[in-house]
Amino acid sequence: MRHLEIAKTIDEIVPPHPLNHVTTGECVEALVLSILTGEHALYNVSDVLSQYDTSVIFQKEVDPNWFHDNRLGNGLDDLKACGLDNLYSAIISKAIIKHSLGLSRLHFDTTSLSLYGEYETDEEEPLITFGHSKQHRPDLKQVLFGMTVTQDGNIPITGRITAGNTSDSTENRFNITSLRNIVPDLSNSILAADSKFFCGTTLDMAYQNNLSFVTLVPKTVGLRDELVKEDGDFHLLLTKEGRKKGTFEEYRGYSVIRPYVYKNEEGETVERIMRFLVVESKALEKRKDNKIDAGIPSEEEELIKITNSLKKKIFACEKDAQMEASSIKNKKKVLYHSLNFDVNKVEVPVKRGRGRPRNGEEIRTSEGWMVEPNFVTNEEMVEKRRKSESRYVLATSILDKDKLPDAEFLKVYKGQAGVELNFKWTKNPAAVAPIFLNNPDRILALGFVYLVALMVYTLMERQIRKRLKEEGEVIKGNKGKTDNPTGQVLFKNLRGISVAIFSIGDQISKNTTNLTKMHEKIVSLFGFDMQIYSPPA
Repeated sequence: MRHLEIAKTIDEIVPPHPLNHVTTGECVEALVLSILTGEHALYNVSDVLSQYDTSVIFQKEVDPNWFHDNRLGNGLDDLKACGLDNLYSAIISKAIIKHSLGLSRLHFDTTSLSLYGEYETDEEEPLITFGHSKQHRPDLKQVLFGMTVTQDGNIPITGRITAGNTSDSTENRFNITSLRNIVPDLSNSILAADSKFFCGTTLDMAYQNNLSFVTLVPKTVGLRDELVKEDGDFHLLLTKEGRKKGTFEEYRGYSVIRPYVYKNEEGETVERIMRFLVVESKALEKRKDNKIDAGIPSEEEELIKITNSLKKKIFACEKDAQMEASSIKNKKKVLYHSLNFDVNKVEVPVKRGRGRPRNGEEIRTSEGWMVEPNFVTNEEMVEKRRKSESRYVLATSILDKDKLPDAEFLKVYKGQAGVELNFKWTKNPAAVAPIFLNNPDRILALGFVYLVALMVYTLMERQIRKRLKEEGEVIKGNKGKTDNPTGQVLFKNLRGISVAIFSIGDQISKNTTNLTKMHEKIVSLFGFDMQIYSPPA
């Protein structure tokens, strides 16, 4: 954090208060340290700091008790007042330069963070509200968390918390604006995003900012259905290790250049020439085949229920029966069967009065109408479904295959997994999810703090992994030696370092103890020496 000048950058923007012992930037550093060490509740930050030599961390004598909950809460208020986006832009801009971060491949995605309890909120524009829950908790209020990361190390370049009912399409457009503030010239970058990016207003904004993109075409787009049904010149794009050790997944596909017509923000019709990559995954095909094989008998059971129900219904006229048949056909989405209805005239016994019928009494009938469904498995529909479900379509604004070959096209999209890893980190039960703050502004500010913590965490990982590969070295991992350690592994390997404090009269001396070769190795890989554990002169 000291190397990245996080506190310094924040304190240049956030005005200091003469009565505070520590600055807002130092409060952020304290919170980040608390997050990275696994202690996440605001009320015990001072307890966390008491375990460390704060004079080394802050490069001055600091009392841990200065970081009480009121000071931290006021610090969050100050952050929000000075503009969270501008603050993070200033911090990440320095990190980009200091670490020479590659920005040619970027990945954007969103997730929802469920919240518990009651919160203060703006009734007209609530931050914490119900929305589409990606955590499958529609019963809980939420906020939306959007983030852009680099393919080079999964470093968060942009990120923010916004209202829980914000659409992904809206957040995609806001993200382009945020990126432009950090990377003024977007023409050298490719942004990968999921299917919500593929809408007219977002696509148009990307083109206007010279931002190349790779995105998933949603199933609702007609052109997507046309492409998956075609039998193009499929060729091997990518082979990667499967979920089970020793297995491999193959991705085959082909690309075509087609026009795509959409409406821009002004409602004008725009035609853009795009390149589409149709991808066929054998692993996906197997999973979808199992789903379809289970879906056929399940759908058949539903159709039998409809048949049995209609056997009990008699309609007074043919028109009513026809209307019932049309209604069911429109409501019931059939995926694997041909479903038709016959409307037949029937004789219906007329209900007579009480008592037993007399001998020879003629049974009176009236005319009625019945709806009789008939269905059969449609093999053509099943085959089309198999083909559609085992394939997906990607779109890009890059038409030149030399600039972006088909294999690289797919790899860029597959890099979306980096964003998911970061979201997994933020969804740690002890991390962002259970936010114990009832003030929406403080929740937004705390989201900024977690973003800074994630930046520090991923930069640590990137630095160590890069140095290990350059030097052909490995360190202790969770399962044997590794040259690709996680941040958690690094923290685990750094445990045990102690600072002994000796006091003789007015003289105070400190000595770092319990050092091992592993400690020295990791510190050196970070580009430092053991002097970082020494207090300032």
